[in-house]
Amino acid sequence: AEFRVTVVQGKVKHTVACPEDGTFLVLKQRVQELCGVMPASQKLIFKGKARQDAETVAAAGMVCGDKLMLMLSPEGVKEMKQEEERLAGEKRKQEAVEAQQMKEQHRDGTDMDSSEQVAATAKATVIEEDGAGEVGAQVVTVIHLKLQYRMVVQFASALTFLDLKEKLAKLCHVPAKHQRIIFKAKERESAQLLSAAGVKSGDKMMLLLAEGEWKVRDEKELISEVESELCLVQDKISKLKSRCEHGLFGNDTTEISIQAGICLEAVE
Repeated sequence: AEFRVTVVQGKVKHTVACPEDGTFLVLKQRVQELCGVMPASQKLIFKGKARQDAETVAAAGMVCGDKLMLMLSPEGVKEMKQEEERLAGEKRKQEAVEAQQMKEQHRDGTDMDSSEQVAATAKATVIEEDGAGEVGAQVVTVIHLKLQYRMVVQFASALTFLDLKEKLAKLCHVPAKHQRIIFKAKERESAQLLSAAGVKSGDKMMLLLAEGEWKVRDEKELISEVESELCLVQDKISKLKSRCEHGLFGNDTTEISIQAGICLEAVE
């Protein structure tokens, strides 16, 4: 029989199935399957104590729903980053394949055949602008991976692709400057009129994110966020230093190591 526990590493939480008669080494092996870090690079902290590989979870008093803290050696941090890069690379390759397939489907203005369209619609999540579902509404669909955004357009007006991007931004929360709209296998300029591109009601387009903007945040915003997080970490380090100087930990070096490890992981 197995029960589930939560392994916490920084801001990341892993739910791990653990055999009732298993050891902490078995638990580390389960963690390895989730984050790619070798057991030798892991340190599992349970009830304020680093657990040995041979110790059983039953002997440690672990039960379903308990939480452990995962600390990594420098080698473990490197292994986790390598695993994250590998997964990110696979995701980018898959997105590139899907984008190429969609480009081929849109080439020369051709759409998917009816059977493919039904299958794609069944898998996709549809997000509609207000009024898009009304009878007689002139609607275009913008597709991004498994998301379909349906928007109302007035072809009688001088609507540009920039206008379309700004409408789309309200649905997908991706700023217009980070959007690339593909129509009939061609990326469209923001200033181009939809009517000039031959867009009509019922047409489909593809949304790609501007290269290097996968997180859809400007560098300044990202730097500001990192600086804010570092200030919080610095405050924690100052409090930890003060507690050590005033002898509030006594001889409990394990607790000091755990708190220092938390600060170190936050910095990384």
